[in-house]
Amino acid sequence: MFFINPLKPICKLILESSTVDSECAAADELNLYFKNYFTLSSTGNDFNKELMTKGGIAISMKEAAFCVEDRLRTIRFIKGIYTAIQELIIRFPNDNINILYAGCGPFATLITPLLPYLSPHKISITLLEINPISVEFIQQWMGSPDLKDYNISIINADATTYRFPDDQPLHLVITETMFNGLVREPQLAVTANLATQLHKYGILIPESINLSLAYSSFGNEPYLKHDLPIYNNIESESAGQKKYGITIDELFKLNKDNNFSESITNPTEVFVSKWYEAPESFTDYPDVCIYTDITIFKEQRLGLASSYITNPICVHSLYNLFPKQYFRLVYSITNEPIWHIEKKGSC
Repeated sequence: MFFINPLKPICKLILESSTVDSECAAADELNLYFKNYFTLSSTGNDFNKELMTKGGIAISMKEAAFCVEDRLRTIRFIKGIYTAIQELIIRFPNDNINILYAGCGPFATLITPLLPYLSPHKISITLLEINPISVEFIQQWMGSPDLKDYNISIINADATTYRFPDDQPLHLVITETMFNGLVREPQLAVTANLATQLHKYGILIPESINLSLAYSSFGNEPYLKHDLPIYNNIESESAGQKKYGITIDELFKLNKDNNFSESITNPTEVFVSKWYEAPESFTDYPDVCIYTDITIFKEQRLGLASSYITNPICVHSLYNLFPKQYFRLVYSITNEPIWHIEKKGSC
């Protein structure tokens, strides 16, 4: 059963958090809330079952539930979503704000904490989830008397193909269905489908995902890992700006306007970079890496290794290239999203 009153002080902590320590403390309180009030149970392997979508793997109910433990990701998404909703209320003073949360998991983690601070008469929420086990779980607590005034719909569907009703304006799309480097999970395919359905003045969360090519020593990169002290490899909140490697070029930005809705029709090559000449000297930075930087909304962002979804990924070793050889990066989602390198020329 869902209980909204205990969420009020937690939501206050989240919205007022302004340092890494306070954000982590708020995330821990939220995690404790979910553990106290929601008991996950499933028979067989359903609890750990992943599903294949048109554009990547939809993670299991267990993995989705544990996403709350990615602390800065959780808190900064929640803060960004709250700010976006307040802005939409100003942009559309006469509208009921329609919110679509794609890939919401069993807890609808990124919007549930905000309910005590959101007027049920100003918003309508559609929770979209492909995993039927997660849908069953959400439906159990949606019958709570605490939620009787809220207009919340639950739909079991694939977010890469779902169509929001044409007779209703879609004001806000929330989707965090991604892995670092946009591999494995269907963030790009979900964005390609849903961003085009947004109202002209609607908002996409995250606002922008920026992928960059870098030369680095991957073993020395900061890398956030489960069960390790938060930021044990990161010196400060601004670690996202620290240059662990050499950023070579921006690959692409995924956002409301640059949503890949056209190129998604050819999933074998969604993106192909320009050609890059392999450096002659690369002892200090022998690896071809991809950095992910996320602007959730306005000032809320996630930099390098501040979240599991912004950990760097290594695509290739420069030791496997000849001097003066050229390479380019290809992003495809034929089976699941992946990066690979194509080469041409030799010494």
